[in-house]
Amino acid sequence: MARKWEQDKPRLAHRLSKLEKATDDPMWLLIFPEGTNLSPTTRPKSVAFAKKEDIEMPKHILLPRSTGLRFCLQNLSSSVRWVYDCTLAYEGVPAGGFPQDYYTLRSLYFEGRPPTGVHMHWRKFNVDKIPLGEDQKEEFDKWLQDRFYEKDALLDDFYKHGSFTKEKIAVCVRTEVRLKNPIGDVFSIFAVLALVAVVGRIIVLLTRIFG
Repeated sequence: MARKWEQDKPRLAHRLSKLEKATDDPMWLLIFPEGTNLSPTTRPKSVAFAKKEDIEMPKHILLPRSTGLRFCLQNLSSSVRWVYDCTLAYEGVPAGGFPQDYYTLRSLYFEGRPPTGVHMHWRKFNVDKIPLGEDQKEEFDKWLQDRFYEKDALLDDFYKHGSFTKEKIAVCVRTEVRLKNPIGDVFSIFAVLALVAVVGRIIVLLTRIFG
């Protein structure tokens, strides 16, 4: 993805058309409407966007961008029935903190300090009830923003009580994070990275040789 819609749109349309035809195979399409993770660098950009659009800025998350998700749902509406929303929260990270600052590769694998638990709050929404018409862009933007404000309220509650509030229409899951073999896991990660680097280098050399 080039992160430029005029370039990404035809590529995405091509890939989605293939997924739309593969109706016999179970399919999950994972999307992060924020486009990136929350960090000291990305939050000010989201704040600026909120000011520009004159909308409320959430405390614990970034504002979503609707274009990619709306396009995917429009193209897959005949084969996808549900949108599953997952809100993640990490134990040991205070309100206003950034998980990547607390749990790094070093802390996970070299210091043996993973998060004691990861909490997941799951909801699902019927695609047929989501405003996806060509003349409903504003309605979809509002629908998506409202879901993210709800996620922000969930996280606010999590930071106060240490867990998500249990609801009848949602599922809350807590999973422990344990490293079975820290040394072996580290080796696996860097072995894959090394292989990717070697393959990339070979492709560059072949391109130079054969033009």
